[in-house]
Amino acid sequence: MRKRDHSFRKMRIGGKLVVVTSIGLLVMGAFLLVVAAYFFGFVGVFNVFNVQYESLGTLFLFLIFFFILGFFTNLFAQASIIISTAYYKEKKKIITLKIMFETLFLWLAIFIVDEMMVRITVPVETELIVSLILACSNLIFDGKKKIRIKIRRKK
Repeated sequence: MRKRDHSFRKMRIGGKLVVVTSIGLLVMGAFLLVVAAYFFGFVGVFNVFNVQYESLGTLFLFLIFFFILGFFTNLFAQASIIISTAYYKEKKKIITLKIMFETLFLWLAIFIVDEMMVRITVPVETELIVSLILACSNLIFDGKKKIRIKIRRKK
């Protein structure tokens, strides 16, 4: 049997186009799957807590703003976690601090986006519950990652 060389460099332009398009569609499909999971998760949680919004488009806009603002508040949360956990050695205290900081900064992002948008009304209790759920799920899905803090000793 002859071995075929299927190198990308040796492919014709039509083959390259098929490969690049297939990979692009695969990446886009994975991204859309994650976005859909978040969207329908928020739709479900907001229906359970009777959050009022005008349309699904409003909720989608809420999620976009939440992700943008949440990215920046997450940076502050991670910095606060790293700074504050340097003083604690016990795992339970570190986990508690992590949940507290992430809940606080997630709530801040949800609160700011809720106040910015007129078309959606989220009660403060629901904001706190959703931010606590997101913080706990973030901790659970992190797996066995540990917060590693390197402290440089002065010699």
